[in-house]
Amino acid sequence: MIILDQRACLRVTRLNQHGRYLLAYCGTPQEVAKHVDLADLVQVIPLPARPGQPR
Repeated sequence: MIILDQRACLRVTRLNQHGRYLLAYCGTPQEVAKHVDLADLVQVIPLPARPGQPR
């Protein structure tokens, strides 16, 4: 989740062989469902980098 214009928004991105690209900023899960199947969503949790490895 990110904050845009003092509102919480969900950022919808897509990953392909060339990288990740932005599809939309959405205010509700219903808006997200217009772009992706909600059953396919996964939460990405950043993990701490190991010593000597880039983040």
